Order: sequence, then structure tokens, then C-alpha cells
Amino acid sequence: MPYQRTWVVNARRSSASNLGEFELGLYAHPAYLARRPAPNLVAELNEHAFVGFDVGAPYTRTLQLGGQPLTREQFTFRSDNDLAQLAAIRAGCGIGACHVALAQRSGLVRILPEMFAPTVEMWVAMHEDLRTTARYRTVFDALTTGLKAYLREPVDERSAPVTRRKRVTRKQSRAVQGRRPSP
Repeated sequence: MPYQRTWVVNARRSSASNLGEFELGLYAHPAYLARRPAPNLVAELNEHAFVGFDVGAPYTRTLQLGGQPLTREQFTFRSDNDLAQLAAIRAGCGIGACHVALAQRSGLVRILPEMFAPTVEMWVAMHEDLRTTARYRTVFDALTTGLKAYLREPVDERSAPVTRRKRVTRKQSRAVQGRRPSP
């Protein structure tokens, strides 16, 4: 059963779509695990730095680990921003919860998968007033289509590390296009 975020949505004034579910897991960067061995039991997590929420969303209040609720006091690095949490885990600050596919792309190591593997529903919503504006509707439809396709893919196919493109200067770009670089 997926954990659910609680959102108050005025059905008359919005358009929402349930896209599907994704799995969360506990992860750590290999550099962190080189300094501190991976825990084999939930109780051993108390000996580790833990990345998590500060105030948290309603669904974070339902997350449990080994039958015990997760509370903000357990986290040595706290942020309510998912990207900041992911950055902290990638930087080796500790163990934290992350979307399985994102963690695999980042080369993170899964911790205690049999103890923590909740699924979370993904929704996309748009205010009714924006539905008639073509550019907003186009973005909403593209997000819905792309995210549904992403959620249908097996996780292993998404696990390849993301390669970063090399930054190209304006001078290099003009040279490739056959134009003379400006001084």
C-alpha cells in the first residue's frame, strides 16, 4: 500500500492526474560507506549520520523503519527540500531516503532494502484557470505523458549513470557552426 501525501484540492478548480507509484529506499554514497560500514540491522542506524526532513510533509509522518516512525530528531542533516537531501546523500553526508531510480543513477548503495521499501503515489495537478491556456496545458500534458512513461519503465533500465554534457563556449559553438569566432 503506497504512502499518500495529503493535499486539499478543490475539485471544481483544478485538474489532477494520478501518474502511478514509485519506490523509496535508504541509500548512502560509497565514500560514506568506506568511512563507516553499512548497517545490517535497523538498530545500527543509530550509529550513522542520517539525512532527512525537518518539518516534513504529511506523508513523511507515516514513514516507518523497523516498525518505528521516523522523526526529525533522528536526522543529523535536515532539509524539507528533496534535492538538498539527495545532494547531501551524494556528497557522503549520511544515509537517507531516496527514489530508487535516482539513487541508482547516482551510484548510491542501497541500505536495508528488506526493512525500508515504501511506495509513494505521484500526482500532477493544475489549476482550472490554466487549463485553457495552450502553453500551460501543453506542459501539463507533456509532464503527464513523460512521467507516466518513466514510471512504467523497469528500474534497472533507468539505473545507468547520467552523463553530463560538456559545457561549450560561444567561441566553440560558432567554430562548429562554421562561423568565425567573435573577438
